Amino acid sequence: MSFRRIGNEEEDFYRYLPSAENLAIKREIVAIPLLAFALLVLLIGLLILAFVRFPYYQAQAARNRIARIALSPPRGEILDRKGRPLAVNHAGYDCYFISTDDIDADIQDLGELGGFLGLSDDQLASLVQKRREAASERSMESELWAAGRGAFGARSILVKRDLNQVEVTAILERRTRFPSTFLERAYRRSYPAGESTAQVIGYVAQISEKELGEWEPLGYLTGDTVGKAGIERQYDNLLRGKPGERLVAVDARGRIQGEAETVPAVVPQHGAVVVRGDEVGIISDGEVINFAGGVRVSMRGTELKAVEPRGGIVEESERTLFVDNGQGGAYGDWLVFRNPGEVAWRNDQLVTRPTVVPPTGGSAIRLTLDLDMQRAIDGILGDHVGGVVVMDPRDGSILAMVSEPGYDPNVFSPGGVDPEGWKGILDDPNFPLLDRPVQNAYVPGSTFKIATALAAADNGLAASSWNCPGSVEVGNRVFRCWNRGGHGTVDFTTAIAQSCDVAFWKMAENLGHDKIADMARQLGLGQPLGIDLPGEKGGLIPDDAWKRGRFNERWFLGDTMNMAIGQGFVQLTIIQVARITAVVANGGRLVTPHLNSLLTPDPGAVERLPESESNIQAVKVGLRRCVTEGTARGCNLGWIELGGKTGTADDPPRPDPHSWFTSYGPFDNPRLVIVVFCENGGHSDVKAVPLARRIWECDPVRAYLAEQ
Repeated sequence: MSFRRIGNEEEDFYRYLPSAENLAIKREIVAIPLLAFALLVLLIGLLILAFVRFPYYQAQAARNRIARIALSPPRGEILDRKGRPLAVNHAGYDCYFISTDDIDADIQDLGELGGFLGLSDDQLASLVQKRREAASERSMESELWAAGRGAFGARSILVKRDLNQVEVTAILERRTRFPSTFLERAYRRSYPAGESTAQVIGYVAQISEKELGEWEPLGYLTGDTVGKAGIERQYDNLLRGKPGERLVAVDARGRIQGEAETVPAVVPQHGAVVVRGDEVGIISDGEVINFAGGVRVSMRGTELKAVEPRGGIVEESERTLFVDNGQGGAYGDWLVFRNPGEVAWRNDQLVTRPTVVPPTGGSAIRLTLDLDMQRAIDGILGDHVGGVVVMDPRDGSILAMVSEPGYDPNVFSPGGVDPEGWKGILDDPNFPLLDRPVQNAYVPGSTFKIATALAAADNGLAASSWNCPGSVEVGNRVFRCWNRGGHGTVDFTTAIAQSCDVAFWKMAENLGHDKIADMARQLGLGQPLGIDLPGEKGGLIPDDAWKRGRFNERWFLGDTMNMAIGQGFVQLTIIQVARITAVVANGGRLVTPHLNSLLTPDPGAVERLPESESNIQAVKVGLRRCVTEGTARGCNLGWIELGGKTGTADDPPRPDPHSWFTSYGPFDNPRLVIVVFCENGGHSDVKAVPLARRIWECDPVRAYLAEQ
């Protein structure tokens, strides 16, 4: 074995290395202050949590032990112009079964209860499956009832909706036989007029996930009943009212333990807590809440405003108490809390909210619709696919709006959708859910000649005349008049009365596309008119840009000629045809069709078409002659003078044309406009005109005219 001597350099290296003992001492000198500082920070945090923030977390914990039972408000009624019901509520009862810990006993009791209520084998099997999976449509009201009887944490199972009075009485008489049964009161929507007003009034159903995503900021909740179509949809925010709530105590698993006693007032997202004395209000964006003395607190965006009534003229009938723009704070006797999640405190005391807030019923809406007229016209139109609009040309009030085929909206109401009724609606090839007067646009045929005639009169052609040999040539195309033999020489009013295509083609050559389109747009065509119904179509007033975008092809003279007679690309809705007829009938007032009676304007405040009275009068004369000696002679009645315009509109590739007839009367003092449309119904003089005659002669129409 050999040894190697360590050199001087290596000895020096090891000699001057720091010892382990010295390093440990230095680490302790650094670590002890850091540890002490960390402990101090932790201690301060614990002190803040225990003494400063403890009330906040205590309130949050109390809030987490609370569940909310929504109390549904009665939906506002929809009435016709005379106050007759079109959509009403009726009280109903839903039957719930309160489960226990004994699943076998529950299944046996469910079978007995379901059999007593006449449920099918499939329905009974579904109930058993719900109990086994502990999945059901809960009724927190029934679970609260069970907690009050000592059955804490019980769960409910929906057995049957909308029990009839016999079933309700039978269950109540057999309480000892069915001790775990709870009958929950609920409001149901019904439609006394049934099919005759279906598309106008609409129906209600449970809110969808898509709707909830859009409307949740407005206060809508899962399970809410909302309008799905028609007036129910258009005015849902007015009709639905404001839900109330009952607060209950729950355990960590969400099981109801009983009534809540103390509930802290916590600021909601996009909302505030407002306190005055013993009064506590929780408000969200877009809401208004009332305090004693008539004080109203409203919230719009970040602005919270309180006003109180006072005597005096209208402009000074309210006095602003305070305006808060998001900062919160004290305003005299008022306290406002604005930070989301903040718990309201006053004088070191927790501010609590009411545990029961009753619901506020929805507002009733009175329509301009006349129920008698609606029903009569629905019967007259019968099985014809199409629509009818009856409007007062003085102010745009809709007195009747019928769409065929119809459907029974009551299939959606009593306790859910009737499967057979819903299947019948879906399988109908004529789409009964479609509100044809506003939700579909059609080729208008010669009814559009009213707009062309107004454009012609506006450009000095009302004194012109034209020769109709039965056809005209444009380039290598021949355009043939509906009267192949020709009309001979016709003046302006004769061209309207006889619906002479050649005369209108020659007007179109003189006017050009832009002047016709400009008049159509002044009449409101090519865009929705703004009727208070959802899904209104705007129709189409085509032009060169539209055609290039759609077909990559420029606009030709032939397109203008087709447009002038309401053929080709132009499309109108039934309500738009009613509107242009009303504008002529009333002397140029651009009335807006509407159904809510509150929207009826002062006739003097309605915008006017920039057209001279003489030009409008010339068109009116032509429309009167159309009824007395022209294409609408079938509606020339002895007891009333009418003006009108027929329309037969090709609808390729379908073989049968659309059938139109629009009319108004009395001619010298118009009170009604009636538009009849039959989808692919054939020639207007064969289909639409006879139907219109029956409508003018029906008792409700005569009664309305006599009333006026």
